[in-house]
Amino acid sequence: MYANQFLLQPLDPPRFQTLNGKALESVLMYPLPGTNWEWAWNEWHILMLNNVDENGWTYSGTSFGSKRWNSSRYLGKFVRRRIWLRMAERNFSTKVAADNSISEENIPSTINVFPFKNQEI
Repeated sequence: MYANQFLLQPLDPPRFQTLNGKALESVLMYPLPGTNWEWAWNEWHILMLNNVDENGWTYSGTSFGSKRWNSSRYLGKFVRRRIWLRMAERNFSTKVAADNSISEENIPSTINVFPFKNQEI
């Protein structure tokens, strides 16, 4: 796994961040959306869809803010990133116990995927 050395401070992004750009010290710090959510997957997985290489990386020129990323790594491509996924599901048992008027058939089975970015130079 990559150890970010911050070669271009303060231009380097954090090693891990949420999709909205919030820095994370560790993957273990990724927040669930609420107290009634729990992880459905035990581990994080790399998104292997769209334009990524065999390890899930996409490459760009010299800017992490670039809108142009692709799976080709060649001269002039100095930055790379990849997206990690972990599925979480809402635990309705707390709400059901607190509110007896909710029937089981009215509870949606909601599953969301929460990605974050891993970037490096």
